[in-house]
Amino acid sequence: MIKVTSIDKLSSALASRSGLLLLVLSLCTWWSGAVMAQGPPPLDCMVTVNDLNFGNYDPLETTVAVITTTTMILDCNSNNTRVQIALSTGSSGTFANRTMRQGASTLNYNIFGDANFTFLWGDGTSNSFIRNVTVDKNRNETVPMYGRIPPGQDPLVGLHSDTIIVTLTF
Repeated sequence: MIKVTSIDKLSSALASRSGLLLLVLSLCTWWSGAVMAQGPPPLDCMVTVNDLNFGNYDPLETTVAVITTTTMILDCNSNNTRVQIALSTGSSGTFANRTMRQGASTLNYNIFGDANFTFLWGDGTSNSFIRNVTVDKNRNETVPMYGRIPPGQDPLVGLHSDTIIVTLTF
């Protein structure tokens, strides 16, 4: 059996006035922007991304795609905050087939914005889309994420992983 995890647990992070937040899944959090000394309070959003874990992948028994889901939770301090959510390609450099790795061994997978796996989640290039949501003050907005590993792959035994950067623009 091969234990496969594509995205490790991510800590919550806070973005400030600039409206741009980059999160490196499984590594660290980062926020940017300066808080204004005068005027209205800055627009802040907090995001939490839960694990996207595919579990075990057995090439001898896996004849159909391995599917998993998780959620991203957004919370902003202003009503009707429009947030664009973009995902990076990860280590593969392409949205066509994101790649989890363990040394030289690879395992293709992808992340989608819908349960039918038709909306490839990316940055708006290469046939990918950016997810748009509206978040109200003090109301968590839960955004589903759908992961899929195509069948018929034969990676080496062991943990395969990838790092995805989540970019929020608001």
